[in-house]
Amino acid sequence: MNYEHLISVTGIITSISPFNNDCCSQFVAISAEGQEIHLIMSPDTMVVDSMRLLPGMRIAAFYDSMAPVPLIYPPQYRALMVTTLRAEEDITLKYFDESLTASDNSLKLNIFPSTFISTQNGQSYPCTLGNHYMMVYYTNTTKSIPAQTSPTRIIIMCRLQADQTVQMPQTPQTGQRDQTSTSENSQMSQAPQAGQLPSGNQGNQANGRMNQLSQGSLMSQPSQAGQVTRPLQNGQVNQVSQTNGVNQAPQAGQMNQISQASQMNQTSQASQMNQTSQASQMSHAPQVSQMNQSSQA
Repeated sequence: MNYEHLISVTGIITSISPFNNDCCSQFVAISAEGQEIHLIMSPDTMVVDSMRLLPGMRIAAFYDSMAPVPLIYPPQYRALMVTTLRAEEDITLKYFDESLTASDNSLKLNIFPSTFISTQNGQSYPCTLGNHYMMVYYTNTTKSIPAQTSPTRIIIMCRLQADQTVQMPQTPQTGQRDQTSTSENSQMSQAPQAGQLPSGNQGNQANGRMNQLSQGSLMSQPSQAGQVTRPLQNGQVNQVSQTNGVNQAPQAGQMNQISQASQMNQTSQASQMNQTSQASQMSHAPQVSQMNQSSQA
């Protein structure tokens, strides 16, 4: 509650009735110096000492001056705090510093042993007064500036600093700790993004695959339809050996693949040589027959 914007209105209760047929809220009419004022009391309205209000009582009601009010007559306010007053007794709610002077320099308090001091809930307040909002009950004041008075009662409006709620630190439970550790481990072991080089065994495997592709393309190129596979010449063999020298040393599986590829090339060369010898034998055959024919003639 912001006590800075609270304004009090003092009067004598003329009537009390339920508000809009709600027995938990009251519609209170008071007479303040001959003017009628209506007050709406809700279940949240604080009544000092939990006093039961009756017609004929003198009361002081505090309302929020910043809250919207209906433009009606008599004026109607929502009461936030209500307290009873004795005859010739005044009340104020202001912030008092360590010298017990009001923030607007309108009143200074002189505490007597007979002054009754308590908190909002009626408990004793053994600490030093000052630097608090206080509800002060008093009767006579001096004509000095600021006016001085010996209050009959003071209620300390205790509240947290800046109206903030104290938040206790929460200890994570067992399940939450496991989830936190799992999420941290997953963040630490993420896959490398695009553009990052693999490390360790991944790098060796990648280099091995590149060597397989380059050696396979140079040593054993597939023949197209209708074309005869030709053996590699000396210059091409040198290029292959140079290319193999630049690349890194193949692993055991890659050496087996290379040896298999070379065996396939040797087999293809042997088959080509057999085809060549057969073709040459076929080409000699008609010459022998022609020689036989000439001899017979």
